[in-house]
Amino acid sequence: MIDLHTHILPRMDDGSRGVEESVRMLEELATQGVTHIAATPHFYARRESPLHFVERRQRAYDALRPLLRPGMPEIRLGAEVQYYEGIHRSDEIGLLQLAGTDLLLLEMPFGRWSEHVLDEVAELDRRPGTRVLLAHIERYARFLGPRQWQRLAETRVLTQANADWFCRPITRRRVL
Repeated sequence: MIDLHTHILPRMDDGSRGVEESVRMLEELATQGVTHIAATPHFYARRESPLHFVERRQRAYDALRPLLRPGMPEIRLGAEVQYYEGIHRSDEIGLLQLAGTDLLLLEMPFGRWSEHVLDEVAELDRRPGTRVLLAHIERYARFLGPRQWQRLAETRVLTQANADWFCRPITRRRVL
């Protein structure tokens, strides 16, 4: 099993608070049958450049690497990129893709999405070597109307949902 969205790298964001917690998280994932994970710490363009983020992410991974053991999930480095105006024109966005893939995990605004936002996401997804994966799509359900869902359905954009959404009783789930 593959987990495409984790905040497991130590001290990167609101996920793991240290290497010991990261190790415990990896051990728990292994007991659940997870064999591969994407380490996707939050990236905010207003706070740092992609290059600085990648360097900081590598340091966090290097701190964890000596504690990795056989049987733990294999880690691929990526990012959960918060949408920002002009993202589709960024020359450095490829640095934030999941290592060894064309996937870019994108966190969308928690509010109504304008036609311009949808245009930018579609344009980003059409870039050669880039495939957009929208993070935790279930969180956006209340912000999107039928037109926005139709626009997304007409693109190649992929979606990711948190496991919790699938595990809740169907009567408590928000319908997408």
